[in-house]
Amino acid sequence: MSEICLVFDATNVWITVGIFTDSVRAQKTLREARTASTRLMPLIQDMLKETGVERPTWLICARGPGSFTGSRIGVSTGRNLAQLWEIPVLGIDSLAYYGYHCIRMKDARTEDARMKDARTEDATMESARMKDARMEDAAMESATLDGGTGKIAVLIDGKQNRVYARVFASGRRDFESSTMHDIAPAELFRRLDRDVEIYADNPDAIRAYLGEESPFPAPVVLQQIPEPRAESLYELGIFLGGRRRAVAWENLLPIYLRRDPASVKYPEGYNP
Repeated sequence: MSEICLVFDATNVWITVGIFTDSVRAQKTLREARTASTRLMPLIQDMLKETGVERPTWLICARGPGSFTGSRIGVSTGRNLAQLWEIPVLGIDSLAYYGYHCIRMKDARTEDARMKDARTEDATMESARMKDARMEDAAMESATLDGGTGKIAVLIDGKQNRVYARVFASGRRDFESSTMHDIAPAELFRRLDRDVEIYADNPDAIRAYLGEESPFPAPVVLQQIPEPRAESLYELGIFLGGRRRAVAWENLLPIYLRRDPASVKYPEGYNP
């Protein structure tokens, strides 16, 4: 039987859902902050209906860090569906997902520019250029997936004048094990090399956190994380081991880099 993977993320302002098989690549992303509790399951149900899938064979679920509520809802949905369907689920941290997506989109833009340049050449020169481009692509793919030199940082607005952050050298080990930070932006930027490309889910908010604290003479350049696609989460899941790395539903847990505000305010629990 062909493998059928249901993929979803509700940890940030985007709700992303996709279904992937040997012959189907269906996906949808909505930018609707704080609506995961009411929109995630209907979006999943619509996707199942549209693709004619009754029961996936495994799941991929983003598990944070990000919105406390969104992370909790996404992971709870993953646990419930995996238990209902008796299938395994692979949890992936949101920073790795967005980092992989940023690299994927950057590579696509580079390839588009290269192809546009190639079309301006005559047939002979185009053929030579494309051959060189394919060789360069092969080298870049090897570098990207096996420990390249380019670095990116991915920042998620963590509120309270802090960010959740992870730095990738574009290598496989980084996606599996690089350190996640809950940190003030100014402190993070002091630690980063100047050539690191920085992507953020909410650049304006993070610039406001910085205020006059920028550790650099020039303003920090924050690029917007491109609208996430379920395809990137699926490809990262396959890259990290696919279904063989998936676990039973009870082992899927959200990633919280700090205690949620309610627990901080009511450490003994809320008693009205």
